[in-house]
Amino acid sequence: MADVLAPIQVEGRRALRWQQNAVEVWVVQQCVIRQGAMNARGDEAVLWVDHGSALLGKDSRVTVYLEGNAAVDF
Repeated sequence: MADVLAPIQVEGRRALRWQQNAVEVWVVQQCVIRQGAMNARGDEAVLWVDHGSALLGKDSRVTVYLEGNAAVDF
């Protein structure tokens, strides 16, 4: 299991980004994602980033969909 308090690093060859209501959406090609000891990769990834709110006590959350040669290593 990933260390949920560790920073999330995302790398890719190309990316598109837009805002969808309160969520930031990224589509990343040739994506590699790292969080602590967890590594995930895929030909393409979609990330939905909810930045949360410190004032409301809401944590940030990232939801990831990987496609094409997808793999996750712990």
